[in-house]
Formats: sequence, structure tokens, C-alpha cells
Amino acid sequence: MFDQVKRIQLEEMKKVKSDIDSQIFEIKKEYLNTIEEKNKLERELATSSDGYLIKKDRFNIVEKLFTKRKEYNESKKIHKRIKELPKLIEKISKEVEVKKSKFEKDFSANKLNLKKSNIEETIKALENTTNIKELGMNPIEAIQFLESHGIQPILNDSDKTIIENPRNYTSKSSFIGVHKTIYPPSADMIKTSKDSKAKIEQSVILNGEEYKYKIRSSRDTVHMAINDEVYPNDGGNWDHCTYSILMPLKDIPNNKIAAATPQDTFTNGSIELKEDSWIICPKNELKMVKEANPGVHVIGYEGETVKGYSKPLLTQLGYRGEKVWSNYWGDDESAKQFAEVMKKEGIKSHIHATSEEEQRDDRLFNMNKVVGIIKTIKENNLVKTKEDMKAILEQLDKQGQSFGKLLFESFKNVSIYDPKTILNQNNEFYFFANEMLKIGCNIDTSPMRAIINLSRKGINNINKDDISVLSPSITNSDNENLTINKYQSNMLSLFKEEEIYSGDKDEDKEEIFKEFVSDTIGDIILDSKEKELFKMKETENKER
Repeated sequence: MFDQVKRIQLEEMKKVKSDIDSQIFEIKKEYLNTIEEKNKLERELATSSDGYLIKKDRFNIVEKLFTKRKEYNESKKIHKRIKELPKLIEKISKEVEVKKSKFEKDFSANKLNLKKSNIEETIKALENTTNIKELGMNPIEAIQFLESHGIQPILNDSDKTIIENPRNYTSKSSFIGVHKTIYPPSADMIKTSKDSKAKIEQSVILNGEEYKYKIRSSRDTVHMAINDEVYPNDGGNWDHCTYSILMPLKDIPNNKIAAATPQDTFTNGSIELKEDSWIICPKNELKMVKEANPGVHVIGYEGETVKGYSKPLLTQLGYRGEKVWSNYWGDDESAKQFAEVMKKEGIKSHIHATSEEEQRDDRLFNMNKVVGIIKTIKENNLVKTKEDMKAILEQLDKQGQSFGKLLFESFKNVSIYDPKTILNQNNEFYFFANEMLKIGCNIDTSPMRAIINLSRKGINNINKDDISVLSPSITNSDNENLTINKYQSNMLSLFKEEEIYSGDKDEDKEEIFKEFVSDTIGDIILDSKEKELFKMKETENKER
């Protein structure tokens, strides 16, 4: 884009210079023509030889009258011309002075010399420019300039020059977020993986066969680097991304920002893009992306990836460019001032890797994984009996994918929910319960309620009294009662060991609890299978 603007401006300035040169020539033309006439006369006089002069001894009387009469008459004419030349030169010299005076007067009156000097300086300055700012424009003005000349603005290597803007970090308006992705935004929004209903492929080996399945992404955050594009780090590599979205931090409400660090600022949920946001996209997708995001600026680029375009553009917009490393900004003073602004705004400054947001996403991911595995088991009819279920649970455990292990962190977190509404409000368990219902599994069972109640107290705080209240019930299925009995027996044995050895058995308590969860989920799968068979038989009987 920059080179296109520069080329057009140079062409326009050179045309102005050409027009000035034409004006100067027209004013000077009459003067120059008179000088040329004088020069011709002087050259004529200078090249004339004495041989043309009439001398008494050159032609005799016979030659003059008869034999060389023609040559004699021609010589007379030349002689006459040569005698006249000095007078003619004197006369035209006076004309030259008159016309010179007139030219200088007209030249001065039109200030053409000053105009020519100014335009030549402008051209020289233009030739030395390296970025949009030096052309006296911002990106919006550059785009409008090119469009007014019938040219589609496209970023290229000429737009990768970074402008060194001064540091002035006093508020959120000093910062702009850069989000790189392989997915184009739509409806002026950056959607989280969760909101966009992205699918993640997983696999599990059951009965010696690999089964692949897809689950919904649980990631409900949008991540961005500040005043620079993100660079490869332990969390991933974004060099292959084809889209970059620039969002002024001032346009993101504080309560929407989960945490802000220079290298990784992230939100809770999707982000609405405001009018000062920019989308950088492949040039062949420009029309599509513009139509999908009418409320923001969209610019195309040349190349296979968007790498290297974000930082130069944000500096052209007036922001200071920083250097993002894996876990910080390279400039310590800039990082310090950023932290001060975030503190003043009441925005947290922690990394995503240890955040509650990541833990929440991980828990939801594992819940989705449990649902995906169960769906795979059911769709492939891998469980018909209690023995089948036991074998499947053992295989999952060996692969580190037991239901208890996957759901363990969720149950550790259960204490934050209201016990009266745990399965009928918008929380993680409510989500899990609904997803399970979709595949025909009801988790509102006696063992599951027992698991939730035990979790609420704290898995490592469970005592004999808590275990003693667990008892089989006539309302439970045989499988459920067996599962409760098994957990009771395992825990009571562990309590006896504690009394004998007085050791720390927290890890054992957790493993027994995980097994209890796995067995309970297994019972739920078996129960759903029995209900499906019962329903099939009812349908068959009706058809008969």
C-alpha cells in the first residue's frame, strides 16, 4: 500500500514540476529565440573568410566583365553581407537585453523559480520516505487516497516498516490488542472456540480398536498480545495464521477482560469489535471479510500468512510498538507502566496457564470428553453386560482416560455451587447433565448425588461418619447398590489402615473416589442401555 501511495504522489509532483517547466519555457521562449538569432549572426560573421572580400587584384577587368562575371557578382553580395553583419548583431543585441528584462520581470512576478525549487525539494523528500506517516498520512487516509485513484489498497512488504512512536502509557487508550487466528471473524465479533462451536478430534482404544470422535471445544476465552503480534512460545506457534485482528484496548470493557499481561491478555467470552478495530486478511478474501464485518476496517495483504503485518500497522495507527517475548515485553519500563495502568483500571494481571478460566475450560473439556467416550461406546454397541462395562472401565483406566480421572477436578470444584440447585442451574454440572441427557444418560442418580455431597465436604476430608450414611436402597438398581457397597468397603478398609499405620492416605482416598465415579458412570451407561432395549421391545410389541 505504501509504495502505491508513494508512486502516485511522486507522479503527481513530477507532473506539477513538468507544468512549471513548461510555464518557464513559454515565458523564456521569445528571449531564447532572440539569443539564438544573435548567435547565428555571430557564427556567420566568424566563419566568413577574407577570401570573400573584394580586392582589386582578385578579379581583372576581363573577369569582372566577361569570364567570371557571375563569381564576381556573388562575391560582391557576400562582401556586402559581411559589412552589414556587425550592425545587425548590434541591433539584435539590444533586442536581447530588452527581452531578457521582460523575461526576468515575468519570471519574478510568477514566482516560478521558488515554485520549481519547492517542488524539487518535495520530490526529493518523497523519494526518501519509508512509511505512510512520512507521507503525511495515517492508514485510513492512505486507503481513501488509493480508492479515490481507483486502486484497491493492499498491504505488501513496503508496509512492514515499523514507526518508532514515543512511549505514552497513561491509560487503556495507549494499548491495542493483536489476535492472530486461522478463522475469519464474522458479524464484527471474535468468537471463542466455545461460541463458534469448534470441534476437537479425540481418540480412544477399546477392545483393541481405535475409535475417533469429535467433541465441542470448551475454550471460552479470546487471547491477544499487546502492541505487538504474538510470537511462538510454550503455548503454541501462530506463524501460520492468515488473519490478524487489531482491537484498541479501550474498546473492551474492563469486566470483559479476565486478565491482562503484555504477552497474553484474554477475555471472558467472545469480543465485539468496534469501529476502530482492524482485520488484516488475505487479499483474495478481502471482499468476503468486508461483507462479513461491515462495522470495522478491513485491509488485505500479499503473502501466504499475516506474519509481520500487525506491528507495522499498529505503529502507523499511532501506537508504540513493543517486543513481545514468551512471557513479557522486552522493554522493562514499558512493562512497568502497562502494569500500573492495569492496576489503576482494576484489571487482574495473571497468566492464563494458572488461571481459574483455564481450569474451568479444562474441566469442561474433560466433561465433553467423558460424553464423547460414552457416545462412542453406545454407538458402537461395546457394552451389553456388567462384565463388558468392567472391561471397558479397566481399558480406560490404563489409558489415563478413566471417567473418575477426567471428572476429578470438576468434583473438587463442586463446593462453589448451591447444593439445592446443583443439577438445575447454569453451572458446569448443569451443562454436564444436559450433555449426558442428549445421549440418553441421566446422571441424577443416588450414587451421583452421594458423590456430589461427598465432594462438597472435600474428598480428602471424608470420614467414617460420611461413609456410614451411604447405604444401599431399594430404589437403587442392583448395579448402583453394588457400586455404593464397593466404595464403602474400600474406604472403611482405608480408615482401618490409617488407624494402624497413622499415615497420610489422601492419595488413596482420591484414587478410591475416582473409581467410585467411574463405576457410577458405568452404571449410568448400563442403565441407559437397558432403557433403550426396553423401549425397543415396547416398539416391537406395538408393531405386532
